[in-house]
Amino acid sequence: MVLPLHREIVRTFCAGRPSIHLCGSVTRLFRVLKEELNIAAIDTGFPIDLGKAREVLGDDVLIRGGVRVVTLEHGPLEKIEEEVRAVLSSGVVKGRRFIFGEANNVTPGTPEQHLNYTYELVRRHGRLEE
Repeated sequence: MVLPLHREIVRTFCAGRPSIHLCGSVTRLFRVLKEELNIAAIDTGFPIDLGKAREVLGDDVLIRGGVRVVTLEHGPLEKIEEEVRAVLSSGVVKGRRFIFGEANNVTPGTPEQHLNYTYELVRRHGRLEE
């Protein structure tokens, strides 16, 4: 029911391949987004298996995602590091088309220390595959 409307939106408003933001558990839609809408980029929310996203969407689609907002807000630092490493080792960086960011938004009250720690972890461990 929604796909024909999305096709019309893409046909009407997109000069090239579209980008899209989708929140929630949308893994089941990746193949349709790639095959039917030929997306160039997706900004993901939670919960998303970023490795599965890369597997289905291929190396030419830019994927943006990262640590869960709840983890960023509440930590602890060990949990943040665990999630950062899980994202970076998931296979999502394959193809060099990945932007690490919070997985949807930063909630009010998120400690600056948690954001800085996440940034430093990604700088230290986030080397893209050649």
